[in-house]
Order: sequence, then structure tokens, then C-alpha cells
Amino acid sequence: MTKKHILITGAMGFIGEHLFRFLHSRPGYLVSGISKPGGLIAEKVVTEVDLMSPDEIAAWKRGRPDIDTIVHLAAQIPEQFSAIQTDDIFFSNLLITRNMLSLAVSEKARFVYLSSSSIYGLNEQNQKLQEDAPFRADNYYTLSKYVGEMLCQRLHQDHGLDFISLRLTSPYGPGQKLRTVIRMFLEAAMRSEDLQIFGSGQRTQDFIYIDDVIQAIWLAIQAKATGIFNIASGASVSMLELAETVIKAVPNTRSRIISGKQPDLQETYRGSFSIEKARQGFNFSPTVTLVEGLHKYMETLK
Repeated sequence: MTKKHILITGAMGFIGEHLFRFLHSRPGYLVSGISKPGGLIAEKVVTEVDLMSPDEIAAWKRGRPDIDTIVHLAAQIPEQFSAIQTDDIFFSNLLITRNMLSLAVSEKARFVYLSSSSIYGLNEQNQKLQEDAPFRADNYYTLSKYVGEMLCQRLHQDHGLDFISLRLTSPYGPGQKLRTVIRMFLEAAMRSEDLQIFGSGQRTQDFIYIDDVIQAIWLAIQAKATGIFNIASGASVSMLELAETVIKAVPNTRSRIISGKQPDLQETYRGSFSIEKARQGFNFSPTVTLVEGLHKYMETLK
């Protein structure tokens, strides 16, 4: 029986590494990983490929089996979301996505595109956002994700591209290199240091544990569904509630919650997303609660 060939771009990243390990544990699949730095994951090679270069992509593909599915995770992420710093990132991400879409069209491969819930903007009205909500990008990185989705839809219409776009909210879990608020709160609580909250702590976000992210991608690989889908836990939490939950989760911590010393520039942000379309489209149902995810993550941080 011929194995189905899955290509993961950005395989050395946080989500990419978890997905690479997961897919290698599934029978019947040949898994390839590429990324700009390259490296090893569980003694398996992730090939160094500059995805901005069609020549390097072509050289990598030469002599390899046909690709059944491309999971496109690779993207440049800005350290700060300001127009000056992210203008180049917009064009770089657009070029990377275009090159991988060209490969998908030529291979007649399914294209699983990791997009972002930041496409919806601040959501100050605190609505449960569905996929047809207006596009409100406020930075070039988010714009690059949105234009990537538009390219997928255009190629679907013009060339029959089989694609699915996953608008991911805030993922967290072991191996995440970014200093996210969950990691900072957990590490502070484990040291019995005070947890600093910007503003009033009323900004909300939907945090999704990495295991549920991988499950969503796995389902999307196998699904027949086409289009754009929110991927979230379905339960948003304020920064104040998050800090309180972290303190309860960390045994014997002496941490206190300190708020109001610095303003929150996104005080009015409300991260609330409907996942009903993904539930109906390919049976996505997150299983890890925030409390469970914090305990799992904390064990690795120790």
C-alpha cells in the first residue's frame, strides 16, 4: 500500500514540531518537514529550505514522491506589530505562501493553511465571532494571513485547489519559544513572584492547548471540507481570570496579582470565537480545558 505523503512547512516551529512528531506516529503516512533553519526532531531530519526561493523548493522536491497534502505553517512573525517592522514581513509571507500554493497546484495536493484569528481585529462588541465576520487587520502580519486566504480561494476557483484554512487563536503548550502571557504567569507563579496585569485585566482571549491544535490539523488533513474555519477552545478568559486560575493551579505559590501599574493597549480586545462550523465541518471538538492545559504545561516547565 502506497503511503500518503504529507509535507509540513515550518516544521521546526512550535506547532510544526508537535505535528511532525504526531504524524510520524501514524501508520500509512510518509512525512516530510522543511524549514529555513532545518534540524532534527526525534532523530528525524527536517530539511533546510528557503521557502522564498522557488529554485530551492524545486531542488528539494526533485526525486521525492508526489505530495498528497501540504500543511503550511511557515511564516515570519514580527517581534512587534508596528507598521514599520512588519512591512517586509507582509511581502515575505506572501511570497512564501505563493510558492507553496504553486507547489500544491502542481502536485494536486490538499493545502492546509494555518491562518490567524487576529483577522477579526479587536472585537470590542464582544461578539462570538463567526467566519463571515468582517476583516479588520490592524498590522501587516495579519494582512499577510488574510491575503493568503484570498489566494487559496482564488486558486480553488481557478485551478480546483483543495484547501482548508484554519483561523487559529492563541495556542500554548510545551516547546513554545515565545514569551506568551501563559508562560510568563506560570513561571512567575512557580517562583512565587507577583503576576503583573496590564490595565484592568478585562481583555479576554481564547487559549487553546497544543494537543487540540494538532487534533484540528489532523482532522483537516483527512476532511473533505473546503473553506475557512475557526480553531479555538470555544471558551474565552480575561487576563485577570487567567492570573487567578494560574495561582490556583500552582501548588504552594505565594504570588499575588498586581494590576493597573501599566495600561493595556488592547484593553478593549475581546477574543471570543465560534467553533461550530469546524464542529459541523470535520468534527473538531477541543478536549483540553484551560486548567488541564496549565497543569500539563507546568510539568514541562519544571
